[in-house]
Amino acid sequence: SGHTRVYQFNGADWDQLGNDINGEAAGDWSGWSVSLNGDGTVLAVGARNNDGNGADSGHTRVYQFNGVNWSQLGQDIDGEAAGDWSGYSVVLSSNGNSVAIGAYLNDDNGLESGQVRVYQYNGAMWNQLGQDIEGEVANDTFGWSVGLSGDGSVVAGGAPYHNGNGFESGRVRAYRYTDPYTQIPDPNFEQALIDQAIDSEGLLNGLVLTSDISGIISLDVYNLGIMDMTGIEDFASLVNLRCDANLLTSLSVSSNSNLRRLYCQNNQLSGSVDLRGLGSLLIFNAVNNPALSCVEVDDAAAAVAGTGIYANWAKDLGAMYSENCGGMMAKSGTTKTDEDVITVASENMTVYPNPAKEKLYITLPPGKEIINVTIFTIQGERKAVAKSTVISVTQLAGGVYFVAIQTSDGRVSVKKVIVSGEQ
Repeated sequence: SGHTRVYQFNGADWDQLGNDINGEAAGDWSGWSVSLNGDGTVLAVGARNNDGNGADSGHTRVYQFNGVNWSQLGQDIDGEAAGDWSGYSVVLSSNGNSVAIGAYLNDDNGLESGQVRVYQYNGAMWNQLGQDIEGEVANDTFGWSVGLSGDGSVVAGGAPYHNGNGFESGRVRAYRYTDPYTQIPDPNFEQALIDQAIDSEGLLNGLVLTSDISGIISLDVYNLGIMDMTGIEDFASLVNLRCDANLLTSLSVSSNSNLRRLYCQNNQLSGSVDLRGLGSLLIFNAVNNPALSCVEVDDAAAAVAGTGIYANWAKDLGAMYSENCGGMMAKSGTTKTDEDVITVASENMTVYPNPAKEKLYITLPPGKEIINVTIFTIQGERKAVAKSTVISVTQLAGGVYFVAIQTSDGRVSVKKVIVSGEQ
């Protein structure tokens, strides 16, 4: 199985530091490669023949000394495939938060072309940093040896069997890690990021370092003439977004799962906005977007009723809530007359009489059933709830109302009706 020991020099002799670090299983060859960080408190151990991801896939474990013993940091870092011998070479950065691992028998770019991977520790687990670095051609054995700069930003890999300068002359290649960029095609949007010292490069070039925006919690780009907010998806930590009073025709925030407040009123949004999966979105304002026809949500009935997280949501009456905007809009008639469907699929559903005096009757297409019916005032106040195709309206004052009808297919249809109020 193999094992590793660490010793510390006391001025005269070497004393063992902590416990023996044993391989996981027989035949692992744990300890084939080892690396210590700058102050000797973090240790990487390669076990080239470990079978964690297939026979001889290899793995690397990283340990930290707690003053008494060595405790594993994060998960096992397994080789990509059987026979890779991942962990044949390992090296840590000075602080021990990055590790480079060679797998010289990896076949991704040809038989035994080899591979190097770099991982970074986030406090709980090891995440791969950047792409796989592959050997150039078959039999290069790239990753036979690896080196890593003190800050972990430069990695080198050796390929002793490379034939670039003659048979098995060998080659070393070094790579520098650069932060990925996010495209920001709208110049007004990028200028706002520059003005708010978010774009650290300060260049109006359509790009911003992803690391500059991934931790931003609040963003206010009110009334800046922005037409396109492409790039907002990489604001991974975003909680509050104010983008109202711009010229937006579309907005994609489905990747911003931490959003709690979204203000996008007074734009030119059209079609649909997808807000599914945003379970923390407690405030949403999209009023004065007359071309917006559908807001896609996880629970259309709750959204129509204005309950739960939807209690403080606002939109134009001409926009519907749906769990499937694509399907609804594909079948929808776009008529918006006072006595017709406002935003509802044209499926032969009727609500009559209109105006109504005592009762409303609902007819459904074949095969559908009523799940819930909610009647709202034009101000959005809920006045009645029922689960029947016959609804008494004698308790309602005369005026205009909206009837939200949830059916067994999960859709919510909205009809405008007039209650005469005459008894």
